[in-house]
Amino acid sequence: MRPVPSRRPLAAGLGLSLVAGLGLALVAIEARADLLPEGYKGVKLSIKVDAEVPTGKSLVLANTFRGADLLEAGKVSEVEWHPLGGDMRLYLLAADAAAKIGPLREGLERDPIKAIVAAGIGCGDAFPGVRVIPESSPAVEVRWTYRVSVDGDACKAEQVSMAYLDAGGASVVGPNGEPAVDEAPTPAPATPAGG
Repeated sequence: MRPVPSRRPLAAGLGLSLVAGLGLALVAIEARADLLPEGYKGVKLSIKVDAEVPTGKSLVLANTFRGADLLEAGKVSEVEWHPLGGDMRLYLLAADAAAKIGPLREGLERDPIKAIVAAGIGCGDAFPGVRVIPESSPAVEVRWTYRVSVDGDACKAEQVSMAYLDAGGASVVGPNGEPAVDEAPTPAPATPAGG
């Protein structure tokens, strides 16, 4: 008597193929959701925050792609952002709490980062990021410049500029006609006019 071949290996193989095919289809759908619209290009993001940060405190930019970005006052920091993260916002945190963010960023552990940030002090209003601009724009980067002041437990952030920069770092007219801006904020006069 001859053994009857089992159909299980074939069925198992078909099942694995179906699962693999479905998985590839889902990856393709997700990748397609992040494609650039026709006539647009991706743009780099950066932020510069002018501030005197008190000892024992740190500034972070919340709701970035990795959860939050640690910022160093007076220096330009690259920003990774995705619309699913929501609008970004500056926060003042205790330095020891902010130090916990770095390792969590590496693992894209956004929920624990949100909890750390929530214990901080919000500085100013949240602002949306930018993902794409028209291909015709000479800009390759969008840079926000903020001035932050800290007074005890109060933190105030003022947007100085949102500049569209070309490959050489020069400010150019924005894609919607926004004027080119001077990156250096104008200092306030030492004494009021007429005073």
